[in-house]
Amino acid sequence: MSSVFVNARYVSIAYVVFISAFFVMSLSASEASVLKSKYYEYQKRGTRVTERYEGIKYQQIAGERLELLSMVADYRQERPNNVKTFSLGFYLAEDADVNITVREYHKDYVMKPKRSRWEKGFNFFSWDIELAKDLSIELYDLEVTAIRKTVNRGDLVPVVLFYSLEDLPKEFLSPRYRFHFVSSQRVDLTINSDRHLNDQLPRQIIPIDWEYRNYEDGRVCQLRLDAVFFDTVTGVRNRIQYCYSFDPKIFIQNEGKKANY
Repeated sequence: MSSVFVNARYVSIAYVVFISAFFVMSLSASEASVLKSKYYEYQKRGTRVTERYEGIKYQQIAGERLELLSMVADYRQERPNNVKTFSLGFYLAEDADVNITVREYHKDYVMKPKRSRWEKGFNFFSWDIELAKDLSIELYDLEVTAIRKTVNRGDLVPVVLFYSLEDLPKEFLSPRYRFHFVSSQRVDLTINSDRHLNDQLPRQIIPIDWEYRNYEDGRVCQLRLDAVFFDTVTGVRNRIQYCYSFDPKIFIQNEGKKANY
């Protein structure tokens, strides 16, 4: 009988130890999950020239609104096997304040360089792909806007995405730029008075390709959109016009420039 009591006592102790260990492991897994989710939150990252805000940031589009997500040159480099960074570049005719926003809209990924003042000439910014890789985001999945601040408005600055600074051409005029928009409501679009995209659904990316024709150096180009929003609840239609100005030529001079990573 005493043997049975001893064995039962050992079983009880083993059970307590097992439950305690299971609780500790569960707590550790829970803590790890919290830490992991905090890692993906939109926050300050990088040092010196790679300093940026990056992470998951939900952005809601409210009201009757057509939001520009991206204006990027139709240019691609082959993906290296050992890629460690993504890069974006743009040209300025003079020193200027430029707000840059990089996104992957469907995954709520956002990256913004902390730097806002940029110099005359070709500028570029590179950042490591660790977070993007965890989210299965590739370079050419990204939407980018660069908006130069002016006194009365903001002008678009064309952006090129690349892996290698050394492989960029010295100077080029992209034959095509791709714009991405997203709307808060169902919308019919007229592009530069002659192209139509009807019945575009809300919160879905609307791609628009802009091609230059007989471009003259120094001339400012425009993308004009006539948007008619349709409220499915009230049946009301509302018309809003948008105009985006930009110079499509990108000058790239690599001499003396080094990657910032």
